[in-house]
Amino acid sequence: MVSGGSGVLQRIREACRWPISRSTSAREKGAVIFASTDEVLPLVYRPNLSVRDVCTEAAVKVNISPVALDFFTLVSEDGSLYLNPDKMLSEGECGQATYLFKLCIKACHGQELRDLDKQTFEYYFHQCRQDFLRGKIGEFGTNQNDLAKVILYEVVFRARERGVTPKVIIENPGHYSIKSLFQCGVFRNYSSGEIKLFLKEKVQGFEKLKDEHIKLQYVTTLERADDFFVHKLSFEKVCRIPHKA
Repeated sequence: MVSGGSGVLQRIREACRWPISRSTSAREKGAVIFASTDEVLPLVYRPNLSVRDVCTEAAVKVNISPVALDFFTLVSEDGSLYLNPDKMLSEGECGQATYLFKLCIKACHGQELRDLDKQTFEYYFHQCRQDFLRGKIGEFGTNQNDLAKVILYEVVFRARERGVTPKVIIENPGHYSIKSLFQCGVFRNYSSGEIKLFLKEKVQGFEKLKDEHIKLQYVTTLERADDFFVHKLSFEKVCRIPHKA
């Protein structure tokens, strides 16, 4: 994702100013869960096991390149705590906590990330989508058009996953697990029937989009949400390497 060797990565770590962290998860699972797969990575304690060590193992499992690894960390299951990659995990934390493997720093926008590192972008898409569907992000304030767009991207994406038309998804929100989206933002003010009519009318303009465009626009639109959080570094600041005299 960025070049420049270990010096650049060190500046990334310093710019992030990772907080001192400790696990507060109450679920006793001892595992890392992913946004892009239902597989889990068991947390097996060993002396001097760091968060970065676990992230390295997690990255291999979901094909994240070593170059992108410094942009990921473990996050508490409720999303409130981002662990310092240098933190050493205790035996109790490995056996009792469940963590999310998340991209939490980026030095470029979604399209640039896709062009630079397709595997990382793919994971980032699933992470953003998962956060939206779980209600972690999606507050658009006065820009409710963006909320409608994200819902339409979700409808089309889910229809392709399930092998049905987008209109089938819209007509059966409960069966296809999108009913909660009808209660988001401005949609709360309308009946289910009115929302269905609106979505069926608008979805026609989204149905012909290619999968890669759906994913890119899904992410790009979510990045404009008021409650979106992935720490954005200044690309120029991070990647500028001083010339030797």
